[in-house]
Parts: sequence; structure tokens; C-alpha cells
Amino acid sequence: MKKITLSLLFAFTFVLANAQNKQQIIVNETAFTRLYGYVRYFYPGDEAASINWELFATYGAKKVANCTNHQSLKQALTDLFKPIAPTLQLADSNESVAFNKQSLIPPSLNGYKTIAWQHVGVNARALNYKESPFQSARTNRKIYIDPYNQKFGSFTNDMDITAYRNKEFILTGRAKMFSGTGKGHLLVRVITPKNGSGFYSNMQENPIISTDWKNFEIKGRIDSNAQQLRIGAFLSGTGEFSIDDLSVSVKEGSSWTNIYVNNFNKEKTGTTTRATLGDKSVIKESKDFIYNIIENPKKPGEKWLSIKSTAKTEEEHKTFFKTYPKVGEYVTKYIGSGLKIVMPMALYGDEQHTYPSADSSAFLKLRTDLNDLSVTAVTADSLATRFADLVITWNVFQHFFPYFDVGQTNWSHDLGNAFSNALVDKDSYDFKRTLQKLTATLKDEHIEVSWLKDKKAFFPPITWEWIESKLVVTKVLKKSVPLAPGDIITAIDDESPDSYFKNIEQYIAAATPGGLVDQAQTQSLLGTKGSALHLSFLNHDNVPGRARLVRNLTYNDHYNALSLTDSINSIKRIDQNIMYINIGVADMKAINKALPELQKCKAIICDLRNDMIDNDNNHFIEYLLTKKDTAKHWGQTAHIIYPDQERIAGYETDGFDLVPAKPHINAKIIFLVDGSDYSWAESYMSIIAHYKLATIIGQPTAGTNGDVNELSLPGGYKVSFSGLKITQLNGSPHQGVGTKPDIYVTKTIKGVRDGKDEFLEKAIEVAMAAVQ
Repeated sequence: MKKITLSLLFAFTFVLANAQNKQQIIVNETAFTRLYGYVRYFYPGDEAASINWELFATYGAKKVANCTNHQSLKQALTDLFKPIAPTLQLADSNESVAFNKQSLIPPSLNGYKTIAWQHVGVNARALNYKESPFQSARTNRKIYIDPYNQKFGSFTNDMDITAYRNKEFILTGRAKMFSGTGKGHLLVRVITPKNGSGFYSNMQENPIISTDWKNFEIKGRIDSNAQQLRIGAFLSGTGEFSIDDLSVSVKEGSSWTNIYVNNFNKEKTGTTTRATLGDKSVIKESKDFIYNIIENPKKPGEKWLSIKSTAKTEEEHKTFFKTYPKVGEYVTKYIGSGLKIVMPMALYGDEQHTYPSADSSAFLKLRTDLNDLSVTAVTADSLATRFADLVITWNVFQHFFPYFDVGQTNWSHDLGNAFSNALVDKDSYDFKRTLQKLTATLKDEHIEVSWLKDKKAFFPPITWEWIESKLVVTKVLKKSVPLAPGDIITAIDDESPDSYFKNIEQYIAAATPGGLVDQAQTQSLLGTKGSALHLSFLNHDNVPGRARLVRNLTYNDHYNALSLTDSINSIKRIDQNIMYINIGVADMKAINKALPELQKCKAIICDLRNDMIDNDNNHFIEYLLTKKDTAKHWGQTAHIIYPDQERIAGYETDGFDLVPAKPHINAKIIFLVDGSDYSWAESYMSIIAHYKLATIIGQPTAGTNGDVNELSLPGGYKVSFSGLKITQLNGSPHQGVGTKPDIYVTKTIKGVRDGKDEFLEKAIEVAMAAVQ
């Protein structure tokens, strides 16, 4: 295990030591990236469909990194892909290559069917989740499904740890995945007073996927106020996961003391609901998982604990839609470095295998090599993993992202820049920035790059906004803060606000200027817990001052302090003729309860600023409609069967299908919007604007919509993005446009200092004029 890790590090140390090789590395990785995407998502063979593509990305990135010329790269790529794509032809760009359809036809077609990829959007996960709008599968092949959607089977043990506070510890265990596409995890949680949590790790960054017994470990430090140490393991997803030889050791002085060990050998063989891990062992009993003590048939007396999912994980599948490539269709694609591929888009397959099969010994060796990848090699600290993350991310967007027309970026050039940045990233957080910078060019506010271990997630007790071209404090959340709403920030950590925000904005994916400003105003506040924000400012009297703010508010603390989720006052009366609904908070239960009052009033102000929580209140629109909603095609999920989004085969289309509801509300309707509104709020406002159901006041919405898809990457990173295309209800573009107000309103510094809500004041003014 160490040998693989050290060789990986040595390889990248070598290439980095030679600056002239930097461009060669980028060329190599770019060619691998393009070929990876073509084969992973479009090559129809069984071998390609059965490997772990996340591990293959890491493995392949390492293999091609040190290729010194065109010929060595060509050989490396051939060695990588031949075992999984035997009918793929890799050739020089100027080489004449003939596609031989006859080589794809078995001696008899009896029992054979056409095998080809179909994607509805793209399933970016290992398994298809039935309720997801995004699906990927091959025709006439079983489809593997996730019946659990994040369910897991687990067992834990709590032990008193007060005697070992402030000491280093290590949990070790032996484990393997016997079958399935799920992932195994060891876990450790330090429990503090009042069921609080200290140190916690569950191997989310590097889960157990090996099908061979291997040793795994979690290292940490026991918190100073620790009461108990919870250890255990769990299976997430489907399959069978087995654990053995659990042990906990604590460092005392220069030596390690073992404080817990269990090898399950004393357990009774067979199904169990309780494994002896100590006095407080707990198995999470579930109809979805069974727990067994297994005895090694080759070594009587040696036992281990097995966690196995019980739900059906596959089903027969023919097609998602009518169109798919036929045997004989192929694509020719240039992958860079003077290389091209000729690849069939469909193969014949019987119940056992696609035809022709790959070399079985070469395929077995590849699977063994992938399985032997060191756990420590596939982490955010590994350059190979970072390259793999770029390979995976770039391809998902290249072949399936629906809004390249909005970003209008050179996506291939962006990939080269990302590889260049990854080569010099100092740590895992730097690489998160590289992923953000890559995806920011696509201008989709649904794009969010997160990292499991990111600690820069705390806020200071203020908010600020750009008003009249100045950065202005808008809210102060603690009395001790020496700032007031309306104070003008003149420097942030001795840097001008303009410069500070310009640096932040390069990492933000936003479709409109309003969306970018809104996101930057939030992102600019974030930092690690306890870190300081040093501000220079001018107060209301133009007197300069300095303030040191500490970031110690979580996202929820910060959000709740702004009173954005005040459901109690989400619906209220402004005067006898005017009602107010915080439409981003009020649910249908609250709206229906207030319906008698809403019917009687003459004007209703619906406040949609600060976006919407998941309150499912779109049925409020039905009280406003006078005719049936007939716009049924503004949600479009692409049917993709060819790479690079060429010749899209059609679309799944969708709308809200709203119908007028009684009682009809005849009041003057006013909606307040701004650049914080995106996603569900955009759908809401698209209907309001299309059917002219309200006067819209404020600023343009963020111009981002489309169900969120999510990509999990090796090393603990995740990337979300818009998985389908949304248009305006009349078919015109929505992404990058949004909903524009009928009446524009801008905030003023004076309004903030006077405590005014100028958007709401304008809405009341319009409402008063309507009811007089």
C-alpha cells in the first residue's frame, strides 16, 4: 500500500521538478481527460460499464503524467483503455483509420440485442435513483438502482473516554466490500456534554471500496471535554460490507496503549441484532439491512461482522426513450497531442457479454490495479486525485451541461488553466478554489463547489451590501459590534473593498450581475471559526473608525439572526385593505388559513426577496389564475446519446400544470424580487410574469434555474450544477436573463441609515394607489 503511494508522489515530484515539463503534463492530462469522457459515458461495452471510474481517473492521471512525448502518451493511453474498450481505435490525427462494422457482428445474432448508452440529463452518481429526473443506462442491460437514497446500515459502540482527554488516538480495522456498489466506512465521534460532538470522522473523503481485505485507520485527538468515544462502521448504499479486528489505541507519552479490541471471534455465527462491542453497542436495526456473523470457511474460528443491504438493486431495462445509436454507428474525435479516436457507439450483446469481449487477463489486471490503489493515494492531498477530479468534472459539464450558450467560455482552455493551477496548489483548500475557478466560467448560480473538510464556513455578526457604489453595513447582529447600519466600509484587512470583492468574484458562478453581487456579498464574509475581519469604515458623521470582527456564527446562526425564517409573521395585515405575505417562508397551510382575509383585502404584497425555502406554496398561484396554465415545455431535460452534446435526441419536457382554484383572489397583487432570487423562485416568478398576475417591483432575479444535479468527487469534494434547461414560458431564454421588474427600486445609504425598507415602501405606495 505504501509502495503505490510513494511511487505516485515520486512521479509527480519528478515532473514538477522540471518546469519545462509543465506544458507536457497539461497536454497529457488533457488527452486523457477527453478520452476518459468518451469511453466512460458513451462506449457501450460491458467491461467499461463495470469498472470504478473514480479510481480509474486517479489511476489514469498518474499513468499519463510523465509521458515525455506523443508516442509514449499514445502507448500509455492504449494500455489504459484497451482492456475496457477493445473496439476503440486510437491513432495519430493524420492517420487514415477505417471503421470495420463487420468486426462488431458475432457469428450468429441469435439472442443478441443492441447495447448503447442513453442519458436523460446525466446520472452523475454510481447508481440510478428512481425518483431523480436524471438517469443514465445502456439499452437492453440491467439498470442498477439505489433503493435507499442515502440510507445506511450501521453499528456503533460508546466507551468512556474521560481518562484519555487531550490524547491522540487511532482506530484501526480490517474491512472489505464483498459485493455491490455501496461504500463502507469506519467512524469515530467524540461525544461531549449534552450530547455535543467533538472530533468526528467517518471516512467520507476516502470510503472503503476495496474488494480485498485491507487495513484502514482513523487518527485524531480526543477533545478536552470528551465524555465518550463512539466507534463503529456502516454501509452506505447497496451490497455487502464486512468488518473485522477493530482496535482503539491511545498515545501516552511516547508509546501507544490499546484500550479496546474486538475480532468478533466470540460471537455466534449467523444473523445477529447485537454484536459484542461493549456494554453500549448498538446495531441500527432496519428492514433494509441484515447483520451476520460470518465464519471464515478456510480458517474455522475466525469470524467477522457483515452488513448487507436487502433491497432489490437491479431491474430489467430496455430503453429510456426511442432513439439510440445502432450497431455500425461510430464517432471520430480528436483528443489532442496529435491523437484521435474512432469509437463505436453501439455493440451487440447477449445475456453474458457485449461482443467482442476484451482480453480477460488484461481486464482482470486492470481491476486488480484499481483495487490495489492505496487509500491514502485517493485523498484531497494527492495530486493524482486532484487531476482526477478535474477529469471527472470537466467531462460531466462537457457532455451534459445545458447552458454553455450562457457562459460562452472556452471550456477546453479552461481545463488547461485548471490543470496548471492544480500543479501549484499548496493544499486541499487551494484546490477547492481551482475547482471553483474552473466552474465559475459557466455562469450558473446552481454551481457550488464544497469540500468535506472545509472550515471556512463561519460568519461575522454583520451583513453588507453594495449601495450607491459603496460597501455598506446593512445589519448588525450583535450589540457589541462597533458598527451601525449605514456605515461605509473603506478597507477590508487593509485592502480596498473593490479589490477584495474582485478576488472573491472570480470563484463565483453567477448568470447575472445581480446574482454575482448577491453571492459575493455572502461569500466575502466567510472564514474559519475564530478568524478576524479587520475593517476600516466611515460612520454616519463621516468619522473614520476601525473594527475587529470575529467569525463565529454558523450559516444557520447567521441566517436565523436575520429573521428570514420568521414563519409566525409570514402573513400580516399592513392596513385594512393591504395584506403582506413573505412568500419565501409562508407555506400553503398558512396561506389557506389566511385565505378569508386575503379574499377581502384589495391589495396583497408578496415578498420573494432572499429566495425561497422548500415550502411548496406554488398552489397560491392557482388562486390568482383565471385560465389554465398551458405552458408545458419550459423545463427541458436533454436526451443525450452522442458525445459533446451533438445531435441531441430530444427532451423530457415539463411544466407546473396549474389550474385556477377557488376562491379566486381579485386583489391587486404585487411581488418584490431582487438578485437573491434563483432556482425555485425563478420558476415562481416566471409563471407570475408570463400570465401577468402581478406588478413586479425591485431588481432583476438572478437568472438561474434548472433542477440541481450533483457530482461527488474523490477526495471529498462535491460539485452541484443545473442539470436541465429552463426557458421562459414563451420559449425565450431564461438563464442569464431572469425576471425583470415592472418598477425598478434601488436601495440608498440614507434609507439603510433610517431603517427603511425602500422596496416594501414602494410596494405599499403602489398598493395604496391601487385601492384608492
